Amino acid sequence: MTESDKNIKFIFCTLAPVEMSFCLRILANPSEYPECSAWAKKQFDSLSSNLKQEILFFNAHYQWYFITDTLIYLIAEDEVCSDDISVLLKRFQDCDDLTFSYIFLGFSITDFDQNTLKSWIENPAKIDLTKAPKLTQYIAEEDILYYFEHLDEIRTRIIALYRQFWIECFHKQWKKIRSYEADAISHQRIRYQHDTPLHYLTTLHPDLVVEDGLLKFQKDDPFEIPISEIKTIVIKPSVFVGTVLSGNIVNDKVTITLNLNFHTVMTADPASAQLYHLLNILSDPSRLKILKVLWNYDATTKELAEILSLSPTTVSLHLKQLKEGGFVTTQKVRKYVYYQLRKDKFYGIEQRLLRYLNY
Repeated sequence: MTESDKNIKFIFCTLAPVEMSFCLRILANPSEYPECSAWAKKQFDSLSSNLKQEILFFNAHYQWYFITDTLIYLIAEDEVCSDDISVLLKRFQDCDDLTFSYIFLGFSITDFDQNTLKSWIENPAKIDLTKAPKLTQYIAEEDILYYFEHLDEIRTRIIALYRQFWIECFHKQWKKIRSYEADAISHQRIRYQHDTPLHYLTTLHPDLVVEDGLLKFQKDDPFEIPISEIKTIVIKPSVFVGTVLSGNIVNDKVTITLNLNFHTVMTADPASAQLYHLLNILSDPSRLKILKVLWNYDATTKELAEILSLSPTTVSLHLKQLKEGGFVTTQKVRKYVYYQLRKDKFYGIEQRLLRYLNY
């Protein structure tokens, strides 16, 4: 371990607003994420029309990656797993205009002079985007100009979007995501403690490389930072980034996303004990044959035994389980007891099973 390694602070955290940001990007661009596109379309369709419009506005005019970077930079200050949306978004709201704009618009990836940016914020008439040609590769010139002219409005709208998305949708998803990510963070802390800091970083993603004193993000648009300049590294897990390397460098702070599997968290919840019980009743071949007969014909124990070549005792035991499960009822006609099928029970099971199977 070198002296520069020792000086790097590692922060492991999972934060609801940041994960919401990754999720919003998927909802706005479901076709780009085939592994969860069906889920994303379902969630988006469930939202109010105003919220949909706001999501599509920011997707069309700004970059979710930069918005997410802003959140991570401002709220990932401690090792924390938090779902206190109001407190976390207050940091977003209270951020000074210079820092907010520097990250939100992507100036951080261009190493742009912050004094020039400050003058643009104070007087938008001074804006000269020829000084930041790389920036317009990510955000259209007219959208950058609109931002400077409506900075307070943009910030207010994005905060309102996050709050509304939490209320309408994400709070229902966050409980299981939070638990899964918290477990992943605990595992990563152990791995970090048993490794050297720089080698640990290279295990996070194959496109994250430590070489020649540099930490390199080998992406389509690569970027890097000297190890000696890094003061903080934030490790943030997400189930919404797929397999791509996601991260950023803002001043002396590096953020790296730990890629987790979307389907693992979505299948973590077991089916209800009642559904297990009902499916177990249906799993026996003889009981299924009894149900098949009763679907078409009310029958006595004796008739079922003759039809299926089973002993009356065996049939009685199967009928007892089917009755306890609510699949059959009885009706006495003179001295005979007829078993009748409750077809509505099957439709109810179908709906329960579909709710469980469908994310």
